[in-house]
Amino acid sequence: MKIIFMGTSLDSVCVLSKLIQLDIEISAVFTRLSKPSGRGMKVNNSPIKDYVDNTNIDLFQYNSLINNKEAYRKLKNISPDLIIVADFGLIIPIEILRLPPLGCLNIHPSLLPKYRGPSPVPFALLNEKKFTGVTIMLMDEGLDTGPIVTQKNVEFLCQENAGSLTQRLFQLGASLISDILFSWENGQIKAIPQNECNATYTNKLSKEDGRIDWSHSAIEINKKILAYTPWPGAFTYWKGKRIKIIEAELCHTSSRGNYSNGFVFQLDNKLHVMTGEGSLILNKIQLEGKKIILVKEFIQGYNDFTHAKLG
Repeated sequence: MKIIFMGTSLDSVCVLSKLIQLDIEISAVFTRLSKPSGRGMKVNNSPIKDYVDNTNIDLFQYNSLINNKEAYRKLKNISPDLIIVADFGLIIPIEILRLPPLGCLNIHPSLLPKYRGPSPVPFALLNEKKFTGVTIMLMDEGLDTGPIVTQKNVEFLCQENAGSLTQRLFQLGASLISDILFSWENGQIKAIPQNECNATYTNKLSKEDGRIDWSHSAIEINKKILAYTPWPGAFTYWKGKRIKIIEAELCHTSSRGNYSNGFVFQLDNKLHVMTGEGSLILNKIQLEGKKIILVKEFIQGYNDFTHAKLG
């Protein structure tokens, strides 16, 4: 079975490495073209490129596959039996989806039809109480609308953020797709259409989505911190500078005292911020332009942060 893999992120690397362990041919890897980023606008390779550069697999990079005759010609010449997609980041046009006889299988980190679109893990953390999951889907023209090949539930771990949960979901997705690959090749699995009545959609996150409103409850704010770590990050302001809240925890003391929303105070040798309902204990923060630091270390250099008003 000749397979083409399409992926870009570090999470997609675990999928590709799992596939390489199987007795199949990875004919080529397609990834997004590296772009300049950061203050120095340095071009950084995608994790997939760095990984594939240490193998004998052919690698092709593009900034778009839409109306891309060169990419289509290369794919057609390779004539893959199957395309596997994991966190690729580019739209795959219908003419490419139709090329392989076994179709294009995509690993999507949610229990489809819930949380279609670009931000399934943050939205699940914000809206679900106990679990989410991962789906192997046969791709079609729609946005994550293709029939389901297999899927599995995943329970949230205590204080698990979007970064670590996404990694866990793709690791599970890598195992799932490896388990069903040969059954799919032999026609022993039938993909089941999604129930459109249960479909929900996510949108692309922006930096502003991470702004904390301290009038919300501590539970809501803590969910936001978990959902938006590592990106875009949950943040607030102090003395005109942005502070990211990297890690926090709920306080189970019900007393509010006379503190207003966003007020920072010490209690039981821990730094709290008052919210609309309960207080939030700060563990790790990052001041604009600085490194991530433990709060107990931060206040040694900024002792006026205690009794500050955030927001």
